[in-house]
Amino acid sequence: MSAEKTKAVIQAVKQVQAERNRSEHVLTNINRTHERIKQDGKLTPYYKTKLRSLYSSALAEASNEVEALQRALDKIYEIRTIRAERCLASRLRRGALMMLLQNVAVTLPLYVGKKDEEPPPLCGAIPAESSYIAKPGEMVAALVKGEEGDDNWILAEVVGWNAALVKYEVDDIDEEQKERHVLSRRRVIPLPQMRADPVTCPEALHPTGSTVLAIYPQTTCFYKAIVKKSPSVATEDYEVLFEDPQYDDGYSPPLQVAQRYIISNNENNPYLLMKSYKCWFQFLEDKVKWKTIESSDGVHGSLVVFRHKTGLSMAESSSPAMGKKPDDMDVLPLSFIFVCMITFNNLCLKYVDVTFYYISRSLTTIFNVIFSFLILGEKTSKPVMGCCAVIIGGYYMGIDQEHGVGYLSLAGVSYGFLACIFVSLNAIFTKKILPAVDNSVWKLTFYNNVNGAIIFIPLMLLFQEQSVVFNFPNLSSFLFWFLMSITGVCGFAIAYVTILQIQVTSPLTHNISGTAKACAQTVIASVWYHELRPALWWLSNMIVLVSIMWLTTHWLLLSYLTQSEEQPSSWESLFQLTLAYRAVLLDLEVLDRLDRFRSDTGAHSETVLTFGVFEKFVQRGSWLYAACIQDVKCQASNVLSSAQLFTKLATQKQIMKMNAATIPLWENREDFAVRWTLISRADNKVYQIIGVLDGLVSPLIHMVILYETDAGFLRFGGLEWNPHWRDDLLASQIEELLPWLHDGSIHRFETRRMPLLGTSGGIVVPKDPLAVTRELWDSVYIPCNETRAQEFYHLHGPRDESREATLFRHKAWKILANAKTALDSIKVPFWISRYFRQCDIIPYSQDVDVGIFIANYKPEIRDVFLRNGFKLKHVFGLVNDSYELSFLYEGVKLDVFFFYESKDVMWNGGTQARTGLKFKYVFPRFSLCWTDFLELRLRVPCPTLPYVEANYGKDWFTPVVQWDWKSSPPNVQPNGVWPRHLWSLVIQVYPS
Repeated sequence: MSAEKTKAVIQAVKQVQAERNRSEHVLTNINRTHERIKQDGKLTPYYKTKLRSLYSSALAEASNEVEALQRALDKIYEIRTIRAERCLASRLRRGALMMLLQNVAVTLPLYVGKKDEEPPPLCGAIPAESSYIAKPGEMVAALVKGEEGDDNWILAEVVGWNAALVKYEVDDIDEEQKERHVLSRRRVIPLPQMRADPVTCPEALHPTGSTVLAIYPQTTCFYKAIVKKSPSVATEDYEVLFEDPQYDDGYSPPLQVAQRYIISNNENNPYLLMKSYKCWFQFLEDKVKWKTIESSDGVHGSLVVFRHKTGLSMAESSSPAMGKKPDDMDVLPLSFIFVCMITFNNLCLKYVDVTFYYISRSLTTIFNVIFSFLILGEKTSKPVMGCCAVIIGGYYMGIDQEHGVGYLSLAGVSYGFLACIFVSLNAIFTKKILPAVDNSVWKLTFYNNVNGAIIFIPLMLLFQEQSVVFNFPNLSSFLFWFLMSITGVCGFAIAYVTILQIQVTSPLTHNISGTAKACAQTVIASVWYHELRPALWWLSNMIVLVSIMWLTTHWLLLSYLTQSEEQPSSWESLFQLTLAYRAVLLDLEVLDRLDRFRSDTGAHSETVLTFGVFEKFVQRGSWLYAACIQDVKCQASNVLSSAQLFTKLATQKQIMKMNAATIPLWENREDFAVRWTLISRADNKVYQIIGVLDGLVSPLIHMVILYETDAGFLRFGGLEWNPHWRDDLLASQIEELLPWLHDGSIHRFETRRMPLLGTSGGIVVPKDPLAVTRELWDSVYIPCNETRAQEFYHLHGPRDESREATLFRHKAWKILANAKTALDSIKVPFWISRYFRQCDIIPYSQDVDVGIFIANYKPEIRDVFLRNGFKLKHVFGLVNDSYELSFLYEGVKLDVFFFYESKDVMWNGGTQARTGLKFKYVFPRFSLCWTDFLELRLRVPCPTLPYVEANYGKDWFTPVVQWDWKSSPPNVQPNGVWPRHLWSLVIQVYPS
């Protein structure tokens, strides 16, 4: 990619120079003409005509030069964009990520407008158009839930847009596991795509003194800040003051932030208004003293929170705008809503019967949908809107029937309408304000009730009820106060349980359960008071109840379908915990304490997995070491099968230094002998070391060393089968070593230090040992043969560097990256095969093929591709026969073939849309391995050569530009024809 792009840039620069030379030639002729006019002392018609022609030519050449410069800049920007996309697709170290983001900001295109020309959207401070939808790959600011339930603006990458749900799918670019978030449009703000030139379009810059959201330097989080100084030239950055209470004036020193990472702080957004304390507590701004805290890293401030990732820390929230003021003040908005809810509920019950109370409160669900849109920015679907219309119809029918029996009260209906509004708001704001009190249900209940009691005092004065209170005859009665105390305790308990329900479930669940409770009240009240109601009155109740039940089912199903990640089951979590506590620390300097570890931890009766950290031999990074120790009483049935851990990236010198230090310690023990070690391989790297203890059952010590690849994965070399050490191991131990017999590749994994009795400093274990164990048994790795690829180019000509080939490679790479994102999200394995010959994308193929075993088929495959920016092109076959999906992405086709098993072979099908003819492509049986392909970790058929020979023949090394999918493959076989009556099912072609 670098060579061909660099060549394109050089050609573009040469074109610029050629255009520049032509412009210089015209300008030279203009100057000479002016000199001759000066010498002659007069301007003749000839010179007028000549100058007019020269100036016209100069303008045309200048325009051509500008276009050539723009093309060269576009080429450079394209290179940087591709590199940035690939870097973000892989896992970068934090320092490299920060440098990449800085380079992206510096190289952002500069918009130089003409006089009286308005800057386009997403230029500097100019926002996007209201209908703008960010494309996959674009970076945006996203408002996501933090680990503690609070909301944070983060830098994210758009994965896809779901038009049906009206939501984005975005990835946090600073997350190790690329956490996926599903967000509404109101929670996503596109970043500027062009820098504004302060000279030609200063109106596209944020003015001095304006409030913005800006990325805090060396983080990927946005915080509120005030612009101190706007750029005066195109190469300057903004100077901003971040709100920070640790400073006397409440603001940080001036910090520089690039135009790319500053966006408008939309104070008119209802959700942001709710989160902004300026909205609620402006009158207390100068009266509230903020509490100063100190983090474990020694950083002082009111709001300093750190997000730790593999030993690195970053400022998660250093802005006072996201901080905490006193808890009772945080709850004040909710208390106002709470008081209004109680007031209007009581007024409603004052004017209507208990039996009608359910109908008068049935609009709560409607307002829940409305406020979810206005406050949370969550749009809803047409079925939900239809269901809401049915509820409104049932509400109207209930009012009509109440009027028919002569019980209707307009005041009661009006108060019930207002009660519905505040019941819905109460549930939503309870969920949102819980983080302000550290998610403490007890605190929120207490502050809410205290605030409510105070707020009720002016309401009593407003309704002139103070005389009623002071003149109450039972005011001095003990029984009265006793019963009131019981009522208060019960009321507090109900408030506590209500908030607890909202915290554990959701505002929607609470409102729906409240509606169901009200329905039960209606039935009980009718029986208790012996009230008769007509059939239509009961029908109106049933309409509302059934509609709410349907709405509940719809929302639960929608939540299930949009769930981003599968949660581990309880037994898996228990198994992980069990694995973790079966580990013991083993220090290289205290190997002689092995016997004490055995006695202290009961190793005489069970297998003990050992994880230790060795930092003495490594200047940077740490070693993660795995060992299993057994004695005569151990059954050796679980050796190495549960977990087996490793080292981080290390140099050959470090490996040899550690090897020289460890082997003598092992060999000096009387009960231990190094039977076999793998010191190096052809690439001069140490991968694994095997040692066995003398004894009847030959216990095993096994060290595995991992190397980090360019694609961000961990690779280890396979053990060579050696009869000299194989005889020293039990058969069960050899079986447990099977994952290590082949070269392997696994994801980077996070670790944690866990305290354990009998160890000094605890032990280091993987955060998810079960996931690592599973991956090890599916980790076989085969690298692409670069020597063979170079031989191919030597025989058949150099790599195609044309513009068309380069563009196709880029699009094909994006297709593979997005397909991987899509299928990995639903845990569907797939593979590629065209990498084998050239270790590269074949430009003349003009499409991309992937394979999936039909056993791994999931119905949501089609939808997940659509959510990731693909368009469905056609669907051929049935799931149980010759199934095939085809998608389009940026004009390039992706074919997804499904493979079936039949006796000793595997096959996939093909269908001709015009005739309905069926074809079968037969392959020898194969499994899947991993490879690194253009910085992507992808699966490939294993073994690959028989697969390639089956599809392309023995002459697969020779390129075939003209390829007929129905006749060219040597493994193609006719497979009949689809019956005509099935064509509408097995041949579905969609417009491009």
